[in-house]
Amino acid sequence: NRPINKKLNNTLDCHHERALPYFKSCEYKKAHLELIKSININEIEAKIAYLKKTTNWKIKNLLVNCYAKQSNQVEAINMWNNILKGNVDSYEPYYDYAEYLSLVNQNKDALAVLLKGINSVTETDNLLELGCRIVNNDKDLEEVAMEWTNEALRQHPDSKFIKEHNGIVK
Repeated sequence: NRPINKKLNNTLDCHHERALPYFKSCEYKKAHLELIKSININEIEAKIAYLKKTTNWKIKNLLVNCYAKQSNQVEAINMWNNILKGNVDSYEPYYDYAEYLSLVNQNKDALAVLLKGINSVTETDNLLELGCRIVNNDKDLEEVAMEWTNEALRQHPDSKFIKEHNGIVK
């Protein structure tokens, strides 16, 4: 039983590793195809206990970023919502999803995703910094900006980025 599990894990990692260079070189369709192979293997073998949840969400998060880069907004949003329903142990999918929502001018939804992430993971500095950037670049969020940046500064008083953004609000 052990060799099969190791073989499957290597196959998943192999597809993930093959997809990364495509993604970085903006060849999103090729990255997408590699990730689909990985996810199909993952879904078929989902009942194998050894398969770590982190491998699953990391692969899906890279795939959803491919969807987003290809302007497939509906698929991207649905998939991010699906990822965040699981047990995510990293700020990355929250950050990526919120950043994407901000890019498509859904800043209030982006802040909601960031808040969910801040309440779900231990590494919050990147989430709070992105929130600072969002609130300071959206005139509709002026009322929230002071509260957001003050809380960010309270939680991460040594962050130069947060200090700068807190100064923008005042």
